[in-house]
Amino acid sequence: MLCDKFARSIRLLELEPEDRPDQFYYLVELGGSKLALGDRSGLEPLTKAALLVESGKEAATSASSMLQLLLEQLLAADHLPEGFPWTFDRIERLASEEFADSIPLVWQRARRRFLASQHAEAARLLERIGTLAREGSYNKACSFNPAIIYADAALNLAVCYAHLGKLDDAIELFETLVGHPVRGEAARANLASLRRLRDES
Repeated sequence: MLCDKFARSIRLLELEPEDRPDQFYYLVELGGSKLALGDRSGLEPLTKAALLVESGKEAATSASSMLQLLLEQLLAADHLPEGFPWTFDRIERLASEEFADSIPLVWQRARRRFLASQHAEAARLLERIGTLAREGSYNKACSFNPAIIYADAALNLAVCYAHLGKLDDAIELFETLVGHPVRGEAARANLASLRRLRDES
């Protein structure tokens, strides 16, 4: 069903007149919809959208919810095409400076740090998500899966703590998730391993 939805969106977005190439909204929507279907050509409209921001034709400010969505899609990508106007460092800097309270962007930054085995930085960002969630002070302009501010953030933070040798902190977090319908199994498996490791140390 989701695939059908994205396919319909792509057909409609591609009907936008070719003589209106600077439509930032449509470029971001089209690129994101294609990437959601696994179509790497979605990076082409995202490149055009980034060039609009770089040239000043689209304001790079926290008032732009579409810029937030563009940055989220770029941070989720595993690579940037040749000639892309920004590096991943630049994208992360924009996300940090303009959308420090955006849950989806903090989540994607944490994911990238985790994949790079930068567990201390990933933990800091995941802790930031927890703070934003508790205070309710996050940016509500962009939608996101609510699981990432609760179970998913806790599970990933616990894994980071385990990598950092903070076994008690990791165990405590995993224990809060043992009854979770989705993350409970992973929490229980990790708990068993960490308890053995702690007992042996």
